[in-house]
Amino acid sequence: VRDRFDTPSGAAIARGFNLQATQTLTPRIFAAVRATRASSPVVAVPTDIRRSATAFETSVGYRLTTELTVRGGYQRERSYRDLEWSNAAVMSMVWAERWW
Repeated sequence: VRDRFDTPSGAAIARGFNLQATQTLTPRIFAAVRATRASSPVVAVPTDIRRSATAFETSVGYRLTTELTVRGGYQRERSYRDLEWSNAAVMSMVWAERWW
């Protein structure tokens, strides 16, 4: 995504992307990865600076039943103002059933 907008000091451009991939390994097991980045200008007089946020995530899921899936993975991100990366182990349980 590329977005251009006008500011008092001229045109500013923000950019970003989101990439995702999922692979079914067996009928019950899947793997997924995601990468996201957003970069935007901070309009400041007299100069403009640019800040960006980046996130990466990888996970493996196991389908316990047709309605219940458990996922575990790793997440790494750096937000707009952070200089260091933050890391986390992630886990989720998803229940999905059709209502109609």
